[in-house]
Amino acid sequence: MIPVDFRPGVEGHLGSTDPAVLYAAFLRAQHERLERSRAMREASPAFDAWVEAEAWRVAGESPDAWAAAEPLLAELGLAAPA
Repeated sequence: MIPVDFRPGVEGHLGSTDPAVLYAAFLRAQHERLERSRAMREASPAFDAWVEAEAWRVAGESPDAWAAAEPLLAELGLAAPA
């Protein structure tokens, strides 16, 4: 969940963002969380497998949306720490 009222204009920005980019951002964020947490992967192996497969699918079928998701996550403060 993203608190959309933390900065003026974010809600409108998200509302005007292509749904494919939003979905790719969701997948990227989940994939990164799962990559950082063995406990999360082990707690839900089916979800982990689904995220992995769906991330590969979206990255391959919609590379522009996949690429656009990265700066969106950074803008929202949801990007993985470097």
